[in-house]
Amino acid sequence: MLRDIIRGNMKSPNLITPTEIQRPNKLYRETVRAGVAVTSTHHAELGALLDQISPQVDEVFVYLVGTEAIPETLQQAAKNVRFFSGPDLGPLGKFVFLEDFIGYYIPLDVNRQYGRYHVTKLIAAIESYNRRAVVGWLPERMVATCSQTSPADAPEGIFDRSALAKKQTAEALDCSNIGFHTDTFRFDYRCSTADIPVEISFAQQARQSSVDLIVLHKEANSAPLVLSAISENQAGRAQVAGHRDEETDEPRLVSYSPSLPARRPKRVSIIGRANRARWKKGGILKSVLLTEEMLSAHGCTVELVDIDDRKVFKLDSPDVLIVYVGDPERPDFAKVHKIVEYHAGKGIPTLVNLSEDHFPTRTVEIQKVMSAWQDRFRGLVAMMTFSHNVDSRPEYEAFSSSIVPLPKTLTFSHREYAEYYKTSGIFVGDVAKLSDPRIVGPLVPDMLRKLRAAIPEAKIFGLQQYKSKYDMPKGIDEVWPFMSPADLAMRLTRVRLMVSFPKYATYEMVPVEASALGVPLLYADMPQSLNEAIGFAGYRYRDTFDLINSAQAIYRDPILWRQYSRSGINRAASQDYDVTSAKIYLAVKNFVERHNAKKIWS
Repeated sequence: MLRDIIRGNMKSPNLITPTEIQRPNKLYRETVRAGVAVTSTHHAELGALLDQISPQVDEVFVYLVGTEAIPETLQQAAKNVRFFSGPDLGPLGKFVFLEDFIGYYIPLDVNRQYGRYHVTKLIAAIESYNRRAVVGWLPERMVATCSQTSPADAPEGIFDRSALAKKQTAEALDCSNIGFHTDTFRFDYRCSTADIPVEISFAQQARQSSVDLIVLHKEANSAPLVLSAISENQAGRAQVAGHRDEETDEPRLVSYSPSLPARRPKRVSIIGRANRARWKKGGILKSVLLTEEMLSAHGCTVELVDIDDRKVFKLDSPDVLIVYVGDPERPDFAKVHKIVEYHAGKGIPTLVNLSEDHFPTRTVEIQKVMSAWQDRFRGLVAMMTFSHNVDSRPEYEAFSSSIVPLPKTLTFSHREYAEYYKTSGIFVGDVAKLSDPRIVGPLVPDMLRKLRAAIPEAKIFGLQQYKSKYDMPKGIDEVWPFMSPADLAMRLTRVRLMVSFPKYATYEMVPVEASALGVPLLYADMPQSLNEAIGFAGYRYRDTFDLINSAQAIYRDPILWRQYSRSGINRAASQDYDVTSAKIYLAVKNFVERHNAKKIWS
């Protein structure tokens, strides 16, 4: 039949639109969905919001008011963002995606800025109450308005002037700053009216459903503050302001199981490159700031102290100290030994970055220092690393129990990825490192020459991140100047392949970021970091033959290229900030509790 149609002997059947057959809902209750409603005047702000929130949740549902097509500025949004259109529902629009949904729901406002751990903190609070409550923050603008006027048609109990005057209770939560699980509550926006603020409608429905509203402290380390539908409690019992006994008309008491004990603060001090004004750029500054955010996401109070500040010896009684400076060759490392020994001498568990880079001289230095600290402090001082492979090195056997692997602090917010037929050329990273035999070994000039001969159609690109003390190796066609991370990401999506030459470095961020963009990566043996961070998502070459043969095959074969590209993208998803903060927290928690059983981080 097909042959006859092609030859024109038969007419093709009428085109039809197939009907999708829906899968049954498997009732997976762990999905995290965010919902936001946006008018056409706020599309620019929406892009920034999606960058903030999409990595933190499983899916973002966007309600575009009066828009039939996705705006051009939003067409590169993350894959977990879905767009819908409809009439203007005002603030209620953020709740239209609750119907038939089961999981955690996070309503948002396009005019708000949310922290990197906004969703994590909300879910932690929801689980603290066994999914029995809505949690969030007070509606500041509403409290200010309500303290002056109390609408006659407002639901009873919503506006309590005496309570507002005390600044202690407000019978509602900010509906752009809350979270709840649908097992607890399912707000029906259709039962609300435009003349009553959404916060009031939400609180009224919650009360009718016997659901409590919990106000969270703004401090990341604080336990939930029972203010909203719940007032101050005694011995694990909570008085629910909106729930009254039918006979006495007095507020009745509700017991939570389990009750919430007051949590002791979890204090962390980080000494390192922490002053944004002093350190304009560099991976250490970025890592220190991200480590602070990652620990804060799990309720830690983090004290940042710059290595050059006098306060390095006057910390705020931390449970643990992290000393995160950088290579021992740097000037700011001179104080590290003194800082470590001073605080460990006071009984503070101390994690220190000694920049393990697999170089023989560095290995000997670490052996000497860590063996002395092991004898003196009996494990109270530990070396932080970025790979689980390090503690198995025979050179470190004497103190292997004092090696704490932490995931590298990485963030990915890519809107574009490399595509085979839109790319060309080979990127070789920072040219300053290529010039340093201490980092890359002696073979790079020969490898570059053979790479050029093997793939003559490919331009070779490099990046000038730092000033080199050596001459730049020959064979690089174009050197990019230092640029912002966003600009570098855009350029990397236009190259077809990256070759990473460093062997003796603590970590290499740019190859990981390139791989996350879908650029296939060939990397040298780095058991201290990339062997684990990249693994089989890239190809670890062992010698010049391995490098040249693999580069030719991947560069010219779109099937091979695509599989390595997809591997890199998928691998990056398992290392992003929003899924690794738990790993950093758990490693630090175990280190603290191993050395002080009284300081339990619950």
